[in-house]
Amino acid sequence: MPGAAPGMPGAPGAAPGMPGAPGSPLTQPSPFGGAPGAPGPFGAQPTPGMPGGFPGAPGAPPGAPGAPPGAPGAPPAMPPALPQGPTYIDIDCAVEALPKLGGIAGTVRDGETGTAVGGAVVKIVDAAGKEQSVTADGSGSFRFKDLQPGPMVVRAEASGYFAHAQPVEVRASEDARPTIQINKRPKSANVKVQGNEIKISKQIHFETDSAKIAGDSNSLLEEIADVLQRNQGIRKVEIQGHTDNTGTREHNQQLSDARAQSVKAWLVAAGIDSARLTAKGFGQDRPLAPNVTAANRARNRRVQFIIQEQEGAPATEPKKSSPAPLPVPMPF
Repeated sequence: MPGAAPGMPGAPGAAPGMPGAPGSPLTQPSPFGGAPGAPGPFGAQPTPGMPGGFPGAPGAPPGAPGAPPGAPGAPPAMPPALPQGPTYIDIDCAVEALPKLGGIAGTVRDGETGTAVGGAVVKIVDAAGKEQSVTADGSGSFRFKDLQPGPMVVRAEASGYFAHAQPVEVRASEDARPTIQINKRPKSANVKVQGNEIKISKQIHFETDSAKIAGDSNSLLEEIADVLQRNQGIRKVEIQGHTDNTGTREHNQQLSDARAQSVKAWLVAAGIDSARLTAKGFGQDRPLAPNVTAANRARNRRVQFIIQEQEGAPATEPKKSSPAPLPVPMPF
């Protein structure tokens, strides 16, 4: 204002160094185009050390934005942000599936008494023809492990017994549990090779008017199988089925053929090569005696085993009038 007292800011004659006095440092031109605090090309320039000066500069208010981390009064450094929710990581692992194998855990028993047969030798043959063998323990138990799934044949043998074989189906991750029943050898043989025939002193029994083999004939069939196994020179056998004249001729033909086929199937399941066996029914056309009495009809209901080919010389079928052993009557 006019007449301001000397020494007041901006007054003429103000003391050197006072704001506004000529030659004051605050009035020196800035190398950046203006005095500090004076308007510049980019606006007013902040004054170092003054409130609102450069962030972090000496004299800036504590905690001012931009203060270096760790400075007195500066806010603590924030930890890195953590991911929210579940975290998924892709891992590529090569795996190989375990083989799906099965087993057999069975027992060997006497076919007549049902008691355990310890020490029996048990063999299996898989679909590839591979054979394995184990010995049953004192309780008749045996076990095969790590077997490929599929059909197999289990065969049991013991001293004084006929060998017996039966099919078993092995499934993955399971144990098949068969009971192998073996029968004792008789004191006198019921099956003998005589000339061109395997003669049996007892007859094979079937259920009435059926091709189903009765259970009491298993031991006889095992004896027949045993003879075939021990006589490998017998290369071809025809299994013949015969009936009496009860019923129609057509029915008797079908029945005799079905019974012969049943016997063949039993022997094949017991381990006899099917190529060595043929089966044929003759119905009522080849009686051994006139069908006039019950005894004669019983003789005519029969199964015969005719050797057609054997090592050395082929065998021929005997004449129909050849004598035959008197069979035990069998149900028709």
